[in-house]
Amino acid sequence: MWTRRTLEEAQLLMQVARGERPADLALVGGRVLFVQSGELMPANVAVAGRRIAYVGPSTAFLGPKTEVVDCTGKVVVPGYVEPHTHPTQMVTPTEFARMVLRTGTTTLVADTLAVLSLADPSRWGELLETLHQLPVQYLWFLRFQRPTRSAGSERFELDLLETVLHLPSVVAAGEFTRWTELYRGEESVLRKLVRARRMGLRAEGHLPGVPYDWVQVLTAAGLSSDHEPITPQEARDRLRSGLHVMLRHSSLRQDLPALAEVVRQAGPAVGRLMLTADGSDVAYVVRHGYLDHLLRVAMKCGVSPLTAYPLVTLNPATYYGLDEEFGMVAPGRLADLLVLPSLEEPTPERVIAKGRMAVEGGVLRIAFPQVDWARYFPPRFRAEWAPQPDWFVFPAQGPEVSLVGMELDNAVITRRREWNLPVRAGRAVLPEGVVLAALLDHRKRWMVRAPLGNFARRLGGLACTFNVAHELLVCGQHPEDMALAVRRVQAMSGGVALVEEGAVRFELPLPFGGLMSSLPYEEVAARIERLLELLRARGYVHEDILYTLLFLPSDGLPRVRLMAEGLWDVRANRLLRPPEPLGSGG
Repeated sequence: MWTRRTLEEAQLLMQVARGERPADLALVGGRVLFVQSGELMPANVAVAGRRIAYVGPSTAFLGPKTEVVDCTGKVVVPGYVEPHTHPTQMVTPTEFARMVLRTGTTTLVADTLAVLSLADPSRWGELLETLHQLPVQYLWFLRFQRPTRSAGSERFELDLLETVLHLPSVVAAGEFTRWTELYRGEESVLRKLVRARRMGLRAEGHLPGVPYDWVQVLTAAGLSSDHEPITPQEARDRLRSGLHVMLRHSSLRQDLPALAEVVRQAGPAVGRLMLTADGSDVAYVVRHGYLDHLLRVAMKCGVSPLTAYPLVTLNPATYYGLDEEFGMVAPGRLADLLVLPSLEEPTPERVIAKGRMAVEGGVLRIAFPQVDWARYFPPRFRAEWAPQPDWFVFPAQGPEVSLVGMELDNAVITRRREWNLPVRAGRAVLPEGVVLAALLDHRKRWMVRAPLGNFARRLGGLACTFNVAHELLVCGQHPEDMALAVRRVQAMSGGVALVEEGAVRFELPLPFGGLMSSLPYEEVAARIERLLELLRARGYVHEDILYTLLFLPSDGLPRVRLMAEGLWDVRANRLLRPPEPLGSGG
């Protein structure tokens, strides 16, 4: 958008392009990938301030103080653009940005859920704009719905959202995880969507498994994209419905090998496709990389480099109406540039971010500003009350009791399951391989309990504040271990704790909102690897333990969930068991 450039900036760029003033930075001797024309050809790049001034054969812009980067034998491509991500999953947004910058991502279109749910509303705009100014450019999709049926609906009212809706860093509304409300035409949701679209914002869908006819209704309502198709048919259905489609490949779902077929056969529609790593967990990113990993997978699956690179550069920039700002190597665009060994090797040797040499050989050369995260996310979980072991048993009469609960189909999808349980000493006895899952209100008002199958064969107690309800979630088979795990999490002001036989086996503090650690990215990743290793030894067989914990209290996914309202059947839209007063023991 030209409105983001000043008169002085435009004059400077023109003077450098004419060779009247020297460039601040020059990339010479290499080949440039012109994603806007589908060409790879020799060219030099001149940078003045934050922006590109010239791309072509001339070197008239070189001066004695120009920083020259010799790109002989190398390829220069635009910085990668992530169209949909979640930067507060276990780490802070600054740690997330540092990590992905090393692998070439220079723009992030990111979720605001944690900010809207947990930060003081008077500081929303301040925080979003602070992060927008980082070396990695943060843009935002603004949540218009509470994350679950029960979580702080007052924070998602339009009057309050209007305080940040106008920010230039806000480019989309969404993601609409509670899409059934929109499908039913609930006016409170539709009114917000219409307001966002009239302002020129995009609207991000979240439509897992939604059939074609329903997608038509949601597109008619105003949605502009979806990142949830997991089969080629679902992706094509969304393209036919007029949506832009983000093809996901993440720690939770490695869908790109199947979806690459859509890219290869898209023809003119390829411009409506993008790649997203969505919410890959920290350990997965450390192991594999970020958007560079997705490019590598896409090319391995037969997508040509000239088709693959626009999926993470030009296409997302164009989708958000910002292709005059970034997404290509061309004059006037932000100087977000990557120097690659070759198109077949998408991990950069050098990263230039907003005109500055930011990464060389995988090492950061620039400093990120310090953010006082405690100022925005004050302690939510405190050791002001002690959980009792009898909260984590089902009192029962008679020789047997029937209990409805849930069973994991995969890491995040549950099904309804009913157990006939024997009763001993006035308590229902869970069968082998079944744990008790409980959601506890952090204010000690209520709890919801249910058996959970296919989670772990054996488990003392695992407590976690990392979930969309922003409450205390605990799973286990031994009430004393479960109570101790909750106490450890409270003592850390939020986090994850695994307890077995009265001993703490694992801890990860998450003091900022119960979601984010103060530790470096790599340290958090190492601890998550350790947690997964411990749980694998105890029978956890699914793809991503963090997503299992995150979504157990989310009614944005099927089928049975722990909610503040009680045990909830999502598809039937009805209550299976009401909540209990916390501390009652049933």
